[in-house]
Amino acid sequence: MTLAEQLIQQGMQQGIQQGMQQGMQQGMQQGMQQGMQQGEIKKAREAIVDVLETRFGHIPSTVRERLAGINDQAALEDLLRKAVTVASVAEWESRIPESSLS
Repeated sequence: MTLAEQLIQQGMQQGIQQGMQQGMQQGMQQGMQQGMQQGEIKKAREAIVDVLETRFGHIPSTVRERLAGINDQAALEDLLRKAVTVASVAEWESRIPESSLS
């Protein structure tokens, strides 16, 4: 193999390694962001359940089921505010926008 061929091969190997490292770093960052978002969504759901249980006692399993179908952080924050102000669990459930259910 000539010197030029060796240099080309070495350059290609370095490029592949750098590309793999960058891809791994981007993948890790995306994974961390998704994990954090999922954690925030889980916490928002838990907060809603806590508020409803504190205010009204036992809540129907349908509440948890409906919450499990909501993955929009803003919608969950709005539902948490509503949980603090509604007169009943039924009223709270009636305020869940169908568009926020997945």
